[in-house]
Amino acid sequence: MAGYQQSRNPRHPGRGGGPPRGAQQKRMAELLQMGIPRHLAQVVASGQRPLSGVLEEMARNDKVDKLVAQHEIPRSFAVQCVLGQADLASYLSKRRCRSYLGTTRDRSVFSEALASGEPYSFALLTRSNRSLRVVGVDRYELTVEPADGGEAETIHKLTVKFLIQPAHRRALRKALSFDKALKQAQAEPIWRIQDRYSLADKAIFPWHEQGDRLQLTTVEGEQLQGTLAWFNRYELGLALKGGGLVTVMRHALADARRL
Repeated sequence: MAGYQQSRNPRHPGRGGGPPRGAQQKRMAELLQMGIPRHLAQVVASGQRPLSGVLEEMARNDKVDKLVAQHEIPRSFAVQCVLGQADLASYLSKRRCRSYLGTTRDRSVFSEALASGEPYSFALLTRSNRSLRVVGVDRYELTVEPADGGEAETIHKLTVKFLIQPAHRRALRKALSFDKALKQAQAEPIWRIQDRYSLADKAIFPWHEQGDRLQLTTVEGEQLQGTLAWFNRYELGLALKGGGLVTVMRHALADARRL
């Protein structure tokens, strides 16, 4: 029986395959000098794994460690990125977008108009353009007064398409054009969110971050061009080429695109 065992594996009598112990120890020492971690050097020296596979694993783990340290992302997600199973750029953009929206969440042009006490030029549905002073802001409605005097009245926020300070109206006129297909349209407020033009924050944020030139079209065909100075869930602050800032309400959009 002993002779049978030796004939099966003359290098390791009574054991399975693999290099002789002396050769393993020599190989182990070489691998350790190369900087291979001991637990990986052992599996290579014993013939359980090829050195090339271990080196690939080490390089992959190094990339994972760098991604985790550089971007503060979960290690499991970093592994997916290194393996080409996840999009790191998209993930980081979404994270920056969430952080940005946290800074603009409570901003409102209506509250700014109220605090300033100055009249603003309002573009309202049914093609009404009025100079109004905001004297009250509720969740869904505004209390406004005509800039030239008159009684206060209440208007719903959904009737507002965009507004701008009177000092910037000249820049607005230069930036304003009309969509021929909508030029004669007279729209009603779009009450249901699902019926409004869909414009995702993740699509808007790169435009803002990169300073892209945009064209926004309202439901009544006004087209405004500029760069996105700021945005939140309800409003888009568009910086006009000639100076000034017009605030376009997202509920009043029919189209938004990068030029």
